[in-house]
Amino acid sequence: MRAWPFFVAVLVAASSVAFAQTRLPDWARPIVISDIEALRTVGPTLSPSTGGVAARVVVSPTQGGVARLIRYDSDGKTGVLRVWRYTGHPRSGYVLWGGESPLSVPVTAAERAAFDQQVRSAARAAALSLESSDTGKVCDGDYAFIESSDGARQNAVERRCSWAGTSGGLARALSNKAGSRDEQELVEAGIAELKSADVQFARASATKGLGAALLSHIDFEARASGPGMPSLVGAEAIEQHFADRAAPRPIWTPEGADLAARGDMGVTWGRWSDAAAKMEGSYLTSWRRDFDGAWKVAATMRVAD
Repeated sequence: MRAWPFFVAVLVAASSVAFAQTRLPDWARPIVISDIEALRTVGPTLSPSTGGVAARVVVSPTQGGVARLIRYDSDGKTGVLRVWRYTGHPRSGYVLWGGESPLSVPVTAAERAAFDQQVRSAARAAALSLESSDTGKVCDGDYAFIESSDGARQNAVERRCSWAGTSGGLARALSNKAGSRDEQELVEAGIAELKSADVQFARASATKGLGAALLSHIDFEARASGPGMPSLVGAEAIEQHFADRAAPRPIWTPEGADLAARGDMGVTWGRWSDAAAKMEGSYLTSWRRDFDGAWKVAATMRVAD
């Protein structure tokens, strides 16, 4: 096989755990604290829109693993579900998995109606003291801290052993919808995100050309080299190189992907083709998340059949 005349490597600054921890939303900070008791802190007031509801759920495994912060907001017509994901252990603290920007999960009209009713029921039950927190129990399962508001009331309930009661049902429903509940789901979600990023990269190449696609999908500090082209350092050099010549427009489809354990790096692979150049072959692209959770190309290489 012969190398397709393009190879790009991107130098992305490594993200430190400390930096990731300091960029959390204020109400999310307790999840990185080792002491699980610190999670028993009500966040800023939930302020649903008129006629709407809001809920906030912290799920933290007492034995370590995947933790999540789930936020649900509804105006009575549209529901928005967001989830921040973490990995770690109560003794060492939890760190962001996937960047500080939340994963947005689509909510159907039927799901929105069901969630709205559950939030209202949870807020009412807690306000009327129909259920209370089980703060005195010690269990090996997931810890859940559930806040709910129907606009008039905001209440918080703690669940340590079983997610019982109205608030427990709300936490379970939102958790199931949010996904990423264990390592397998977390990896599956990350792989799906990787493939989606690769598809968007390919579409940009097909419509705008490879140069523009690279500039919109790589880190600013990039290095590019390959047969028939000079060594390029930085996005500015890449932009200038492709501005002086017709950029190729290869297309490709990811056939597989794999993910690092922390969810901050991954690879995709598959087949590419360029109709104008009458070439096709295989490719491998490595990716790294930026601090906002977006996937950026770290290196990509293609070979022709």
